[in-house]
Amino acid sequence: PARVVGVCDLLPAAQRPLLELDRVMLALRGFRREVDASRAQLVLSDKPGQLTAGQTEIVVAPAEGERDAWRGPFVLDRGHPWLAGLQLEGVVWLSSRRTLPGHVLAAVGNQALLSEEFLDAGRRLWVNLDPSAGNAPRSPDWPLLLANVLESCRAEVPGAEMPNVVLGNEARYRRSLLAGNGDT
Repeated sequence: PARVVGVCDLLPAAQRPLLELDRVMLALRGFRREVDASRAQLVLSDKPGQLTAGQTEIVVAPAEGERDAWRGPFVLDRGHPWLAGLQLEGVVWLSSRRTLPGHVLAAVGNQALLSEEFLDAGRRLWVNLDPSAGNAPRSPDWPLLLANVLESCRAEVPGAEMPNVVLGNEARYRRSLLAGNGDT
């Protein structure tokens, strides 16, 4: 069976249209909506939460204080799988003047726009974006970023890693990391 990623959306209802999430999620495949955040591999939120083992959380924190609109040039960590294929050409990115925790993945000038924070139980993608202005959520790079993160979360889904295994090769199966889930 296909390994389907559980996605729990904890974002405020007012933020969803600004981030174009309904449009983006319609374009993505291989996920299911999950109501219980503890059973999801990917959590979307506006503030950091408590993660369980193997979870990834995308935090799009609300804009606070002074903001800047950036037109580039953007500096991207091209070796990171979450940024595979991202260009950010023609993007106007509105961000708060805040310091993001973790390893910077995308920046402009001295302002971090995306960062990855490694935690004991999982990892977190910080997105310094004010979606009320600018065109970042409407650019082709926004769904691509979410698709890349979704694909990286697939490794945490219980089940066979590959549907077909060549004779003599290793067959790998991931069990659930949730205690008492009853997996065999």
